[in-house]
Amino acid sequence: MFLFSWKKIYKNSGGSVDAIYLIFKMLVRGEVPKNKYDPIYKYYNKDYTGQSFIKDPEDLLENAFKYKRKEVVEYLALASYRSYTDYIMYGTITLDVINSPLPLHKLKQNRLLYLNPSNQIEFRFEKS
Repeated sequence: MFLFSWKKIYKNSGGSVDAIYLIFKMLVRGEVPKNKYDPIYKYYNKDYTGQSFIKDPEDLLENAFKYKRKEVVEYLALASYRSYTDYIMYGTITLDVINSPLPLHKLKQNRLLYLNPSNQIEFRFEKS
């Protein structure tokens, strides 16, 4: 289980897809910058704690090379809209389409997301 704050990651990255991915990878793998010229240096000593969650971030990172970075970042952004309380109480790991900030055509283009018949977004690397 990986808890994070999407707002903090987005703010510190300046909205850059590559920077968001870099921060996510740094946090999940516990990377430490080698020196001040390391790309993660400017993101390292910041607080990214929050109530957004991903159940198995390692699976996502191990398979990220198969997907566009934009798809991975959209996955993270949408995961942040899920309710952590609903997950704790009911085990809910899906997101209703109506709660998605992305339009329906974008959701259908992302290979990491699946729209089930109940109009809920399922996340490829989230296991129930």
